[in-house]
Parts: sequence; structure tokens; C-alpha cells
Amino acid sequence: MAQEVLLEAKNLTKTFKAPNGQVQAVTDVSLQIYKGETLSLVGESGCGKSTLGRLLIRLIEPDSGSVRFGTTELTALKKKELRLFRRHMQLIFQDPYASLDPRFTIEKSICEPLRAAGYSQKEQQEMVLDLAQKTGINPEHLHRYPHQFSGGQRQRVGIARAIALRPELVVCDEPVSALDVSIQAQTLNLLKRLQRELGLTYLFISHDLSVVHYISDRVCVMFLGRICEIGTTEEIYAHPMHPYTKFLLNATPQIGKKAMGKDKLLTGEIPSPINPPSGCRFRTRCPYATEKCSQEMPVLTGSDDHQVACHHPQEFMMNE
Repeated sequence: MAQEVLLEAKNLTKTFKAPNGQVQAVTDVSLQIYKGETLSLVGESGCGKSTLGRLLIRLIEPDSGSVRFGTTELTALKKKELRLFRRHMQLIFQDPYASLDPRFTIEKSICEPLRAAGYSQKEQQEMVLDLAQKTGINPEHLHRYPHQFSGGQRQRVGIARAIALRPELVVCDEPVSALDVSIQAQTLNLLKRLQRELGLTYLFISHDLSVVHYISDRVCVMFLGRICEIGTTEEIYAHPMHPYTKFLLNATPQIGKKAMGKDKLLTGEIPSPINPPSGCRFRTRCPYATEKCSQEMPVLTGSDDHQVACHHPQEFMMNE
């Protein structure tokens, strides 16, 4: 049975001005997010994960391309229409402290989206108490300020605020990277429980592959603004077909396993996004690159469960 597509992006491109030219943050990216799933975006810092996440919910305007949310074309909405549509898609920020106004109590912070949506004072109070219960916030602490909470508690506030309007899609931008490991586990379990209870769909942005493996249904691997591999979590982790994906998995520390040899780890620096390599953007760091890789940009090919953008995926798998 085919999965229902909640969001579909086609040929999204975004560049930013820089002193020496233009930074190509996202280049010609197309993907689908299915209703009820968790799709994770992974890759090294600077690969365009957060930019893509914001493009998908139109917090950043794309240079070109389109985004369709259900039957609504997001990129065609006017400012007022987009404001009204915001309730369907929300964002959990990486730094919960920076995303909360230090002058607001926790209750007022959670009330902000409810007030903007036109709920009465009484409705806001009832909904805040319900959100506190759902996210594990002590109701007696709602009148405290952000600095009086730990990082994990603040992130629960950020989650409560993100789900306040019962959105369909939540973009989680590195939501546990600033937390201790034990608190990470609690937060991930909270996100999974809320997904089951509220029917949420997540776009989960992270560089931590162990976290991604735990929470994801599908994984999308990015390098320098482009998707190089996408597939189910089982396929990506068991049978990576792109050299970059394989290197990322090898670089993940695992208890009980010996350290990887130098030939198994990725070396060199990420090419400049101002002047990216011709053809495959990974070719300058790829030990399997050929002349074709410098001449042609690979496109995603494969089945619905596993697609890869590589000129020589089979040769790479054989070498491994």
C-alpha cells in the first residue's frame, strides 16, 4: 500500500551572498516526506541540512523550486495566507535557551502560538496545562523563567510550544545535540510518544548517526547542498551505497568495536560551497572517483526504498 505524501519538494535551490561570491547552500533538491514518518537529514556541518529544513516550511524563501504541503502550494502563498497556514508546520530549535524569550514565563512562551491563533484566555490556560502534562513539565513550574530550568527542561518547553497548535509536520533541528546523553534518550522517547499519540510527522535534522538510527523511518544523506543517498533506515545502515554514507557510518564510535583504520575514515576538508567541484561534489574526497565523476553530476536512481546519486555504486559495494 502506497504511503500518503504529506510534503513534496521539487528542485529546491538556495544561495546566500558572501564576500567572495555566493554560497550554494541547497542545490536542486527534491524529496518527499510521508505522513506519520520520521525522515532524518544527516551530513557534516555546513552541508545544508538546516537550510533545507527551513526551506521546506518556508522560513527561508527559495531561489527556485516548489514545496507542496498536502494540496497546498507553499511557495505560492501570500504573507497573510502563509501566516494562517503556519499552524500545520512547526519547528523545534537546536538551542532551547536561545529560542525562548528570557522575559517571558514558561506559560507565556507556550501561550504565544495559541494567542496568535486566536484562542481565548481560558482556552489558552486549559491547553497549556494539557501540553505541560503531555511533555512532562510540572504545572507548578509554569510561572518560572527559562534561566530557572535545565537544558532538558527547556527543550520540553520548546516541544510543548511546537505541538501547541497540533501541527501535522514538525521540523526538529538538532533538538538533542545540546543535551546530556541521558537527557537525549528521554527527549527522543518523548518525541516518539508524542508522534504516536498526536499522529505527528517529523523531519529530524542531526549529525549523530546513533540518534538517527534510533528515531528514523527513513534517512536522507546530504553533502554540500545535495542529496547523495536516501532510503529506509534499515537499508541505509545495512547496505550503504554511497561512499560518503559508508564513511559517515564508519566514523560513528561504537562500544566494543576497534577503532577504524585510516583507510576507513574520511579525510580532507569539505570543498568550498562558494566554488564547489564540477560533477559529483564528493569526488575530491572519494577514493573511487573517476573521470566521469568530474564531468557529470550524478542523479538519484534506485527503488523507492533506497536511492543513491553515484556513478559507480555497484563498484563501490564490490570494493567493500
